[in-house]
Amino acid sequence: ISGMATMKTILAITKNPNRRSEPYHIVTSINDPKIVGSSRLLAGDELEIVLGHELISRIAAQTSLQSGLSIVYTDLLDFAGDEIYFETEAKLAGKTYRDAVLSYDTSAVFGILTQEGIPFLNPPPNTVLENQDQVIAISRDDDTIILSSQAQPSVDEEIICSAVPEDSVPKRILVLGWNPNAPMFLKHLFDYTPFGSTIIIGADNEGLLTQIDELISPRELTIDHRQIDPTDRQQLDNLPFDSIHHVVILPNHESVPTGDRAIVDQIDAGTFVTLFNVRDIREKGDYPLTIVSEILDLENRSLIEASEADDFVVSDQLISLTLSQITGNKALGSVLNQLFESEGAEIYLKPAANYVNTDQAVNFFTISESALRRNETAIGYRIDSQRTTPLCTHNNKDMNYGLVLNPDKTIAVSFSAEDKIIVLAETRNS
Repeated sequence: ISGMATMKTILAITKNPNRRSEPYHIVTSINDPKIVGSSRLLAGDELEIVLGHELISRIAAQTSLQSGLSIVYTDLLDFAGDEIYFETEAKLAGKTYRDAVLSYDTSAVFGILTQEGIPFLNPPPNTVLENQDQVIAISRDDDTIILSSQAQPSVDEEIICSAVPEDSVPKRILVLGWNPNAPMFLKHLFDYTPFGSTIIIGADNEGLLTQIDELISPRELTIDHRQIDPTDRQQLDNLPFDSIHHVVILPNHESVPTGDRAIVDQIDAGTFVTLFNVRDIREKGDYPLTIVSEILDLENRSLIEASEADDFVVSDQLISLTLSQITGNKALGSVLNQLFESEGAEIYLKPAANYVNTDQAVNFFTISESALRRNETAIGYRIDSQRTTPLCTHNNKDMNYGLVLNPDKTIAVSFSAEDKIIVLAETRNS
Protein backbone atom coordinates (compact mmCIF):
# COMPACT_ATOMS: atom_id res chain seq x y z
CA ILE A 1 0.00 0.00 0.00
CA SER A 2 1.05 3.64 -0.41
CA GLY A 3 2.86 5.62 2.25
CA MET A 4 -0.18 7.80 2.88
CA ALA A 5 -2.42 4.73 3.27
CA THR A 6 0.09 3.29 5.76
CA MET A 7 0.04 6.48 7.82
CA LYS A 8 -3.77 6.55 7.80
CA THR A 9 -3.86 2.95 9.01
CA ILE A 10 -1.39 3.72 11.83
CA LEU A 11 -3.46 6.75 12.79
CA ALA A 12 -6.67 4.71 12.81
CA ILE A 13 -5.12 2.16 15.16
CA THR A 14 -3.30 4.43 17.61
CA LYS A 15 -5.72 7.37 17.80
CA ASN A 16 -8.95 5.38 17.88
CA PRO A 17 -11.02 6.69 20.82
CA ASN A 18 -11.93 3.09 21.67
CA ARG A 19 -8.36 1.80 21.53
CA ARG A 20 -7.07 -0.48 24.26
CA SER A 21 -4.98 0.89 27.12
CA GLU A 22 -2.08 -1.53 26.58
CA PRO A 23 0.56 -0.49 24.03
CA TYR A 24 0.29 -1.94 20.54
CA HIS A 25 3.11 -3.67 18.70
CA ILE A 26 2.77 -2.40 15.13
CA VAL A 27 5.16 -3.52 12.40
CA THR A 28 5.06 -2.10 8.89
CA SER A 29 7.14 -1.87 5.74
CA ILE A 30 7.65 1.63 4.32
CA ASN A 31 9.48 2.39 1.10
CA ASP A 32 9.65 6.18 1.36
CA PRO A 33 12.20 7.29 4.02
CA LYS A 34 10.64 10.78 4.06
CA ILE A 35 7.54 9.57 5.92
CA VAL A 36 9.39 7.56 8.58
CA GLY A 37 9.60 10.51 10.97
CA SER A 38 5.94 11.37 10.57
CA SER A 39 4.92 7.74 11.09
CA ARG A 40 6.91 7.59 14.32
CA LEU A 41 5.22 10.77 15.55
CA LEU A 42 1.87 9.02 15.16
CA ALA A 43 2.81 5.83 17.05
CA GLY A 44 6.04 6.40 19.00
CA ASP A 45 7.44 3.25 20.58
CA GLU A 46 4.41 1.25 19.45
CA LEU A 47 5.75 1.21 15.89
CA GLU A 48 8.58 -0.79 14.29
CA ILE A 49 9.44 0.20 10.72
CA VAL A 50 11.15 -1.85 8.05
CA LEU A 51 12.40 0.24 5.13
CA GLY A 52 11.57 -2.26 2.41
CA HIS A 53 13.52 -0.98 -0.59
CA GLU A 54 16.37 0.13 1.65
CA LEU A 55 16.57 -3.32 3.22
CA ILE A 56 16.70 -5.11 -0.14
CA SER A 57 19.29 -2.67 -1.47
CA ARG A 58 21.54 -3.27 1.53
CA ILE A 59 21.23 -7.05 1.34
CA ALA A 60 21.78 -7.09 -2.42
CA ALA A 61 24.89 -4.93 -2.04
CA GLN A 62 26.35 -7.10 0.73
CA THR A 63 25.52 -10.31 -1.13
CA SER A 64 27.05 -9.07 -4.39
CA LEU A 65 30.58 -9.49 -3.08
CA GLN A 66 30.01 -12.53 -0.86
CA SER A 67 28.68 -15.75 -2.30
CA GLY A 68 26.40 -17.49 0.19
CA LEU A 69 25.42 -14.44 2.23
CA SER A 70 21.86 -14.43 0.87
CA ILE A 71 21.45 -17.99 2.20
CA VAL A 72 22.74 -16.90 5.62
CA TYR A 73 20.17 -14.10 5.80
CA THR A 74 17.34 -16.35 4.64
CA ASP A 75 18.31 -18.99 7.22
CA LEU A 76 18.29 -16.39 9.99
CA LEU A 77 14.94 -14.93 8.99
CA ASP A 78 12.86 -17.93 7.98
CA PHE A 79 11.19 -20.14 10.57
CA ALA A 80 12.53 -23.46 9.28
CA GLY A 81 15.71 -23.80 11.35
CA ASP A 82 17.73 -21.88 13.92
CA GLU A 83 16.62 -18.34 14.71
CA ILE A 84 17.68 -15.34 16.81
CA TYR A 85 16.65 -15.41 20.47
CA PHE A 86 17.36 -13.48 23.67
CA GLU A 87 18.23 -15.11 26.99
CA THR A 88 19.04 -13.83 30.46
CA GLU A 89 21.59 -16.11 32.13
CA ALA A 90 22.36 -15.27 35.76
CA LYS A 91 25.58 -17.33 35.72
CA LEU A 92 27.06 -15.03 33.07
CA ALA A 93 26.63 -11.83 35.09
CA GLY A 94 30.07 -10.36 35.76
CA LYS A 95 31.66 -12.50 33.04
CA THR A 96 32.94 -11.31 29.68
CA TYR A 97 31.50 -11.55 26.21
CA ARG A 98 34.29 -14.04 25.38
CA ASP A 99 33.08 -16.22 28.26
CA ALA A 100 29.51 -16.00 26.96
CA VAL A 101 30.46 -17.02 23.41
CA LEU A 102 32.38 -20.05 24.72
CA SER A 103 29.73 -21.07 27.27
CA TYR A 104 27.32 -22.77 24.86
CA ASP A 105 27.71 -26.00 22.88
CA THR A 106 24.70 -25.62 20.60
CA SER A 107 23.88 -21.89 20.62
CA ALA A 108 25.89 -19.19 18.85
CA VAL A 109 26.06 -16.02 20.95
CA PHE A 110 26.79 -12.97 18.78
CA GLY A 111 25.77 -10.00 20.91
CA ILE A 112 24.44 -8.50 24.13
CA LEU A 113 21.09 -6.80 24.74
CA THR A 114 21.30 -4.38 27.68
CA GLN A 115 18.51 -3.98 30.20
CA GLU A 116 17.70 -0.68 28.43
CA GLY A 117 17.01 -2.66 25.27
CA ILE A 118 20.14 -1.54 23.39
CA PRO A 119 21.80 -4.27 21.29
CA PHE A 120 25.58 -4.54 20.95
CA LEU A 121 26.54 -6.96 18.18
CA ASN A 122 30.03 -8.47 18.31
CA PRO A 123 31.17 -6.26 21.23
CA PRO A 124 34.83 -6.33 22.36
CA PRO A 125 35.63 -9.75 23.87
CA ASN A 126 36.40 -8.21 27.30
CA THR A 127 32.97 -6.54 27.57
CA VAL A 128 31.43 -7.45 30.95
CA LEU A 129 27.80 -8.56 31.14
CA GLU A 130 25.63 -6.82 33.75
CA ASN A 131 22.97 -8.54 35.87
CA GLN A 132 20.00 -7.88 33.57
CA ASP A 133 21.82 -8.14 30.26
CA GLN A 134 20.65 -10.76 27.79
CA VAL A 135 22.75 -12.70 25.33
CA ILE A 136 21.66 -12.50 21.70
CA ALA A 137 22.04 -15.97 20.24
CA ILE A 138 21.24 -18.16 17.27
CA SER A 139 19.63 -21.33 18.54
CA ARG A 140 17.20 -24.08 17.60
CA ASP A 141 14.49 -22.70 19.90
CA ASP A 142 14.06 -20.30 22.79
CA ASP A 143 14.45 -23.18 25.28
CA THR A 144 17.66 -24.57 23.73
CA ILE A 145 19.97 -21.76 24.88
CA ILE A 146 21.53 -23.96 27.57
CA LEU A 147 24.94 -23.51 29.16
CA SER A 148 27.55 -26.14 28.33
CA SER A 149 28.18 -28.91 30.84
CA GLN A 150 31.93 -28.56 30.20
CA ALA A 151 33.90 -26.68 32.84
CA GLN A 152 36.20 -25.26 30.15
CA PRO A 153 35.71 -25.09 26.37
CA SER A 154 37.90 -27.49 24.40
CA VAL A 155 40.23 -25.22 22.42
CA ASP A 156 43.15 -26.61 20.39
CA GLU A 157 45.81 -23.88 20.53
CA GLU A 158 48.08 -25.65 18.04
CA ILE A 159 45.53 -25.41 15.21
CA ILE A 160 44.70 -21.72 15.68
CA CYS A 161 46.17 -19.69 12.83
CA SER A 162 47.85 -16.36 13.54
CA ALA A 163 48.57 -15.37 9.92
CA VAL A 164 47.52 -11.88 8.88
CA PRO A 165 45.14 -11.99 5.85
CA GLU A 166 45.87 -9.90 2.80
CA ASP A 167 44.20 -6.55 2.30
CA SER A 168 41.19 -6.34 0.01
CA VAL A 169 42.13 -5.98 -3.65
CA PRO A 170 40.21 -3.81 -6.14
CA LYS A 171 37.25 -5.51 -7.81
CA ARG A 172 35.56 -5.17 -11.17
CA ILE A 173 31.79 -5.45 -10.72
CA LEU A 174 29.25 -5.60 -13.54
CA VAL A 175 25.71 -4.40 -12.75
CA LEU A 176 23.12 -5.36 -15.38
CA GLY A 177 19.71 -3.68 -15.31
CA TRP A 178 18.34 -0.48 -13.82
CA ASN A 179 15.27 0.57 -11.84
CA PRO A 180 14.22 3.36 -9.44
CA ASN A 181 15.92 1.55 -6.51
CA ALA A 182 19.23 1.03 -8.33
CA PRO A 183 20.88 4.28 -7.13
CA MET A 184 20.16 3.23 -3.54
CA PHE A 185 21.68 -0.19 -4.28
CA LEU A 186 24.82 1.42 -5.72
CA LYS A 187 25.10 3.72 -2.72
CA HIS A 188 25.27 0.68 -0.46
CA LEU A 189 27.52 -1.22 -2.87
CA PHE A 190 30.09 1.58 -2.62
CA ASP A 191 30.22 0.98 1.16
CA TYR A 192 31.45 -2.58 0.61
CA THR A 193 33.63 -2.14 -2.48
CA PRO A 194 37.43 -1.89 -2.01
CA PHE A 195 39.14 1.33 -3.04
CA GLY A 196 40.33 1.37 -6.63
CA SER A 197 37.48 -0.83 -7.83
CA THR A 198 35.48 -0.38 -11.04
CA ILE A 199 31.72 -0.69 -11.36
CA ILE A 200 30.42 -1.19 -14.90
CA ILE A 201 26.71 -0.55 -15.35
CA GLY A 202 25.04 -2.18 -18.34
CA ALA A 203 21.61 -0.62 -18.82
CA ASP A 204 19.65 1.25 -21.48
CA ASN A 205 19.19 4.50 -19.54
CA GLU A 206 20.53 7.77 -20.88
CA GLY A 207 20.30 9.75 -17.62
CA LEU A 208 21.75 7.01 -15.45
CA LEU A 209 25.01 8.74 -14.48
CA THR A 210 23.10 11.90 -13.55
CA GLN A 211 20.98 9.90 -11.10
CA ILE A 212 24.12 8.44 -9.53
CA ASP A 213 25.89 11.81 -9.24
CA GLU A 214 22.89 13.29 -7.43
CA LEU A 215 22.92 10.64 -4.69
CA ILE A 216 26.44 9.32 -4.46
CA SER A 217 29.99 10.63 -4.10
CA PRO A 218 32.20 7.74 -5.24
CA ARG A 219 35.30 7.23 -3.12
CA GLU A 220 38.21 6.32 -5.34
CA LEU A 221 35.92 4.23 -7.52
CA THR A 222 35.49 4.23 -11.28
CA ILE A 223 31.99 4.09 -12.75
CA ASP A 224 31.62 3.04 -16.38
CA HIS A 225 28.18 3.13 -18.05
CA ARG A 226 27.60 0.91 -21.09
CA GLN A 227 24.27 1.77 -22.71
CA ILE A 228 23.01 -1.70 -23.60
CA ASP A 229 19.91 -3.87 -23.37
CA PRO A 230 20.82 -6.46 -20.68
CA THR A 231 18.62 -9.07 -22.38
CA ASP A 232 20.44 -8.79 -25.72
CA ARG A 233 23.05 -11.56 -26.00
CA GLN A 234 25.04 -9.82 -28.73
CA GLN A 235 25.42 -6.71 -26.60
CA LEU A 236 26.36 -8.78 -23.54
CA ASP A 237 29.09 -10.53 -25.53
CA ASN A 238 30.81 -7.17 -26.02
CA LEU A 239 31.26 -6.65 -22.26
CA PRO A 240 34.67 -7.44 -20.66
CA PHE A 241 33.65 -10.61 -18.79
CA ASP A 242 37.25 -11.83 -18.80
CA SER A 243 38.12 -9.16 -16.21
CA ILE A 244 34.89 -9.21 -14.16
CA HIS A 245 34.86 -10.59 -10.59
CA HIS A 246 31.16 -10.21 -9.73
CA VAL A 247 27.94 -9.79 -11.74
CA VAL A 248 24.76 -8.32 -10.24
CA ILE A 249 21.51 -8.60 -12.21
CA LEU A 250 18.83 -6.14 -11.09
CA PRO A 251 15.14 -6.14 -12.07
CA ASN A 252 14.97 -3.91 -15.13
CA HIS A 253 11.98 -1.54 -15.01
CA GLU A 254 11.26 2.18 -15.12
CA SER A 255 8.63 2.42 -12.40
CA VAL A 256 7.94 0.61 -9.16
CA PRO A 257 5.81 -2.54 -9.78
CA THR A 258 2.24 -2.17 -8.53
CA GLY A 259 1.97 -5.76 -7.37
CA ASP A 260 0.25 -6.93 -10.55
CA ARG A 261 1.43 -10.53 -10.96
CA ALA A 262 1.66 -10.26 -14.75
CA ILE A 263 3.93 -7.21 -14.50
CA VAL A 264 6.11 -8.85 -11.85
CA ASP A 265 6.41 -12.01 -13.96
CA GLN A 266 7.39 -9.96 -16.99
CA ILE A 267 10.13 -8.17 -15.06
CA ASP A 268 11.43 -11.43 -13.59
CA ALA A 269 11.39 -12.97 -17.08
CA GLY A 270 13.77 -10.27 -18.25
CA THR A 271 16.04 -11.06 -15.30
CA PHE A 272 15.97 -14.76 -16.27
CA VAL A 273 16.99 -14.03 -19.87
CA THR A 274 19.95 -11.95 -18.69
CA LEU A 275 20.91 -14.59 -16.13
CA PHE A 276 20.83 -17.48 -18.61
CA ASN A 277 23.01 -15.56 -21.05
CA VAL A 278 25.53 -14.55 -18.38
CA ARG A 279 25.71 -18.14 -17.15
CA ASP A 280 26.41 -19.32 -20.69
CA ILE A 281 29.10 -16.68 -21.17
CA ARG A 282 30.69 -17.69 -17.86
CA GLU A 283 30.68 -21.39 -18.77
CA LYS A 284 32.04 -20.95 -22.30
CA GLY A 285 34.75 -18.56 -21.18
CA ASP A 286 35.50 -20.50 -17.96
CA TYR A 287 35.31 -17.24 -16.03
CA PRO A 288 35.48 -17.56 -12.19
CA LEU A 289 32.87 -14.86 -11.57
CA THR A 290 29.96 -14.90 -9.13
CA ILE A 291 26.39 -13.99 -10.09
CA VAL A 292 23.74 -12.47 -7.84
CA SER A 293 20.23 -11.87 -9.19
CA GLU A 294 17.42 -9.95 -7.53
CA ILE A 295 14.09 -11.70 -8.09
CA LEU A 296 10.79 -10.02 -7.27
CA ASP A 297 8.69 -13.16 -6.72
CA LEU A 298 9.74 -16.22 -4.69
CA GLU A 299 7.78 -18.62 -6.91
CA ASN A 300 9.86 -17.55 -9.90
CA ARG A 301 13.12 -18.39 -8.14
CA SER A 302 12.42 -22.13 -8.22
CA LEU A 303 12.34 -22.00 -12.03
CA ILE A 304 15.97 -20.95 -12.36
CA GLU A 305 17.99 -22.05 -9.34
CA ALA A 306 18.09 -25.81 -9.86
CA SER A 307 21.09 -26.06 -12.16
CA GLU A 308 23.58 -23.43 -10.99
CA ALA A 309 25.22 -22.52 -7.68
CA ASP A 310 24.36 -18.81 -7.94
CA ASP A 311 22.89 -16.49 -5.33
CA PHE A 312 19.44 -14.91 -5.35
CA VAL A 313 17.93 -12.03 -3.43
CA VAL A 314 14.15 -12.42 -3.36
CA SER A 315 12.71 -9.00 -2.53
CA ASP A 316 9.21 -9.81 -1.27
CA GLN A 317 10.37 -12.89 0.65
CA LEU A 318 13.06 -11.06 2.64
CA ILE A 319 10.76 -8.16 3.49
CA SER A 320 7.98 -10.55 4.58
CA LEU A 321 10.36 -12.65 6.69
CA THR A 322 11.80 -9.55 8.37
CA LEU A 323 8.32 -8.25 9.19
CA SER A 324 7.29 -11.66 10.57
CA GLN A 325 10.36 -11.92 12.78
CA ILE A 326 9.91 -8.44 14.27
CA THR A 327 6.19 -9.10 14.75
CA GLY A 328 7.11 -12.10 16.89
CA ASN A 329 9.74 -10.22 18.91
CA LYS A 330 9.89 -6.42 19.09
CA ALA A 331 13.54 -6.44 20.23
CA LEU A 332 14.56 -8.01 16.92
CA GLY A 333 13.84 -4.74 15.12
CA SER A 334 16.89 -2.93 16.47
CA VAL A 335 19.07 -6.06 16.11
CA LEU A 336 18.20 -6.60 12.44
CA ASN A 337 18.55 -2.91 11.64
CA GLN A 338 22.08 -2.97 13.09
CA LEU A 339 22.91 -6.19 11.27
CA PHE A 340 21.96 -4.75 7.88
CA GLU A 341 23.69 -1.39 8.41
CA SER A 342 27.04 -0.67 6.72
CA GLU A 343 28.34 0.72 10.01
CA GLY A 344 29.21 -1.58 12.90
CA ALA A 345 29.26 -5.37 12.91
CA GLU A 346 28.07 -7.21 9.81
CA ILE A 347 28.11 -10.77 8.54
CA TYR A 348 31.05 -11.88 6.41
CA LEU A 349 32.17 -15.19 4.93
CA LYS A 350 35.96 -15.32 5.31
CA PRO A 351 38.54 -17.97 4.40
CA ALA A 352 38.82 -20.76 6.98
CA ALA A 353 42.61 -20.47 6.65
CA ASN A 354 42.37 -17.07 8.38
CA TYR A 355 41.40 -18.85 11.61
CA VAL A 356 42.80 -22.39 11.74
CA ASN A 357 45.20 -24.67 9.93
CA THR A 358 43.29 -26.38 7.14
CA ASP A 359 42.99 -30.13 6.47
CA GLN A 360 42.97 -30.88 10.21
CA ALA A 361 39.96 -31.83 12.31
CA VAL A 362 39.00 -28.94 14.57
CA ASN A 363 35.96 -28.21 16.76
CA PHE A 364 34.01 -24.95 16.59
CA PHE A 365 35.15 -23.88 20.08
CA THR A 366 38.60 -23.48 18.53
CA ILE A 367 37.16 -21.57 15.57
CA SER A 368 35.24 -19.31 17.98
CA GLU A 369 38.33 -18.58 20.07
CA SER A 370 40.38 -17.79 16.97
CA ALA A 371 37.69 -15.37 15.76
CA LEU A 372 37.47 -13.67 19.16
CA ARG A 373 41.20 -12.97 19.01
CA ARG A 374 40.48 -10.99 15.85
CA ASN A 375 37.60 -9.14 17.58
CA GLU A 376 35.11 -11.19 15.55
CA THR A 377 32.33 -13.62 16.42
CA ALA A 378 32.05 -16.92 14.53
CA ILE A 379 28.48 -18.16 13.95
CA GLY A 380 28.89 -20.85 11.28
CA TYR A 381 30.77 -22.10 8.25
CA ARG A 382 30.39 -23.06 4.60
CA ILE A 383 31.91 -26.21 3.09
CA ASP A 384 32.68 -25.37 -0.53
CA SER A 385 32.50 -28.97 -1.78
CA GLN A 386 28.91 -29.26 -0.50
CA ARG A 387 27.57 -26.23 -2.40
CA THR A 388 26.56 -28.45 -5.31
CA THR A 389 25.78 -32.14 -5.77
CA PRO A 390 28.76 -34.49 -6.32
CA LEU A 391 28.67 -34.07 -10.11
CA CYS A 392 28.25 -30.28 -9.73
CA THR A 393 25.06 -30.39 -11.79
CA HIS A 394 22.61 -29.05 -9.20
CA ASN A 395 22.48 -26.85 -6.13
CA ASN A 396 22.80 -29.05 -3.06
CA LYS A 397 19.62 -28.08 -1.22
CA ASP A 398 19.78 -31.20 0.95
CA MET A 399 23.07 -29.93 2.40
CA ASN A 400 21.82 -26.31 2.53
CA TYR A 401 24.36 -25.42 -0.18
CA GLY A 402 27.17 -26.34 2.21
CA LEU A 403 26.18 -23.72 4.77
CA VAL A 404 25.91 -24.48 8.50
CA LEU A 405 24.73 -21.87 11.02
CA ASN A 406 25.17 -22.44 14.74
CA PRO A 407 27.14 -25.71 14.51
CA ASP A 408 27.61 -27.93 17.54
CA LYS A 409 30.90 -26.61 18.91
CA THR A 410 31.97 -30.01 20.22
CA ILE A 411 31.98 -31.70 16.79
CA ALA A 412 35.26 -31.66 14.85
CA VAL A 413 35.27 -30.67 11.16
CA SER A 414 38.15 -30.56 8.68
CA PHE A 415 38.25 -27.40 6.54
CA SER A 416 39.89 -26.87 3.16
CA ALA A 417 41.42 -23.67 1.79
CA GLU A 418 38.19 -23.05 -0.19
CA ASP A 419 35.90 -23.24 2.84
CA LYS A 420 34.56 -20.19 4.69
CA ILE A 421 33.91 -19.22 8.29
CA ILE A 422 30.79 -17.07 8.85
CA VAL A 423 31.56 -14.26 11.27
CA LEU A 424 30.30 -10.97 12.59
CA ALA A 425 33.04 -8.39 12.14
CA GLU A 426 33.53 -4.66 11.86
CA THR A 427 35.36 -4.83 8.52
CA ARG A 428 35.69 -7.22 5.59
CA ASN A 429 39.34 -7.94 6.38
CA SER A 430 40.23 -10.05 9.40
